[in-house]
Amino acid sequence: MLNAINAIRSKIAKGTGENYRGFLPQGSNIYKLEYDCDMEKELKTEVDKLTGTITLDKKYAQNFAK
Repeated sequence: MLNAINAIRSKIAKGTGENYRGFLPQGSNIYKLEYDCDMEKELKTEVDKLTGTITLDKKYAQNFAK
């Protein structure tokens, strides 16, 4: 999955990414994404603490799935 996302990001960065109207403008500051197993472990610990209730202010988005 990450490789597919990076392939799309690479095309956008190079100006070869297409959409329904033709080519997207060349992007800048589009970096290759890398997976971080240590971050996954930290986030899993935090997600396990969630109660299923929205905890953020309503002016911010929050995604939750368990």
